[in-house]
Amino acid sequence: MSRFSARQIGLYAICGAWMAWAVWSQFLTIPTGDVENHSSLSVRERMNDCSGTFQQRYDCKNTIVIETDRMTFLNMIGRIVIVVLPPLLLIGALNFTGRRRDDDDGTSAGGDEWTSPSHYRRRYHRRTSSRHD
Repeated sequence: MSRFSARQIGLYAICGAWMAWAVWSQFLTIPTGDVENHSSLSVRERMNDCSGTFQQRYDCKNTIVIETDRMTFLNMIGRIVIVVLPPLLLIGALNFTGRRRDDDDGTSAGGDEWTSPSHYRRRYHRRTSSRHD
């Protein structure tokens, strides 16, 4: 089991605080018009405006229900992205910079990078796998 550094603990604390705040603000305090279903008052009022033959009324109501469900789904996906995406980006960015810093520190602490086989393989692979030639 690995020990967590102060940087990792701080990172997870910040991400946890963000997610707690975001869940509270995005899901526990949803305005009434943002999430609707076919039994909502506003949807029923729009469905009452449908007129014509039975088939026309059915198609009109079906279109309203599908549109309402689609908008509710997109609204919820947006809220989930607000909760989850910033912590994932922060963790990914800090892991990337930490990995690059570890690579740079490892070569300077060991002296010559060509004497250490693991650094040689890692740097050689990085150079050969690049498609910028």
